[in-house]
Amino acid sequence: MKVILLISYLIVGIISPIQLNNVMPIAEAATVELAEQSAIKVIKPSQEIITLNTVNSISLYDDVSTVINILGDPEQISSDSYFVEYEMYEYPNMTISFIDDTIDSVEVGTDASTITLDQVEIPATIEALQLALGDPDYVAEDGLVYQRDEAVLKLFIDQDNKQLQSIAFYHIAST
Repeated sequence: MKVILLISYLIVGIISPIQLNNVMPIAEAATVELAEQSAIKVIKPSQEIITLNTVNSISLYDDVSTVINILGDPEQISSDSYFVEYEMYEYPNMTISFIDDTIDSVEVGTDASTITLDQVEIPATIEALQLALGDPDYVAEDGLVYQRDEAVLKLFIDQDNKQLQSIAFYHIAST
């Protein structure tokens, strides 16, 4: 019985057309080519492209001097009254928190119109970020969480009005 099943699978495999990705009959390919020439292509960003290595050109592994080399001097440097070891470098539309010369987090405020993730500029809206990043890895009660290896990007969303409050970029060990 097993031999008959094996032979039938082999025959069906030989007789049925081979299905390969991106392979189509010549007539169908010509139709697609004509359609592509006359239409504007819309490419949806893939979450595989956005690996969360940088946000606004800043990596979680940068130190203070690297950040200053990239962004220039901050508008203001402040410290947290509760956590004195934190030092916040405030830039337009973005605050970078350091602990002992190491980045703890990068926060992008709602006044930013765009955010750059891995050198890809994206409108700073919930819809545009979801399109670029795909489905969130976690849905928290205060927002959407995207994790790529050790990096986490969280969209903080106001639960009452469903508006974006801020975007935080941090190392998973910080949670």
